[in-house]
Amino acid sequence: MIELNIESIKRLAEIFRITIDELLKDEKDDISKINVLNILREQKEMKLKGNLYQNTQIIFAYNTNHIEGNKLTEDQTRYLFETNTILFERETIANVDDILETANHFKLVDYMLDKAKENLIEDMIKEFHTKFEKIHPFQDGNGRVGRIIAFKEC
Repeated sequence: MIELNIESIKRLAEIFRITIDELLKDEKDDISKINVLNILREQKEMKLKGNLYQNTQIIFAYNTNHIEGNKLTEDQTRYLFETNTILFERETIANVDDILETANHFKLVDYMLDKAKENLIEDMIKEFHTKFEKIHPFQDGNGRVGRIIAFKEC
């Protein structure tokens, strides 16, 4: 069992832009009883803004895509997730591939949430990879798919 200290809890709340109370609210002081998967699935269905699901989608997509060279800002990633549209400000240029990669990453996280309770076996890894690589959603999807599998296992 992993024990988190108060600094780790504060950092998690900061990363996901929620209060410590929101992070801990379901199980009071025992964070080991929080079922993050259920929370993510419920919040996905509610389609509310500013919750753990939305912030996970935005921060995960922004950071994993940024590692691969995607140039969208975190604000642009947030706008794309929240509105499913693109807003171009004065003299702002966005690469179409960056936009597609980000939109497809949102779909990949949702797919992972659907499959999260299944045991990770070779066929599932191939399914993850094939489903998203055959439609070419990413310029280089191996890192992203690897990170989503690691996230699924967490």
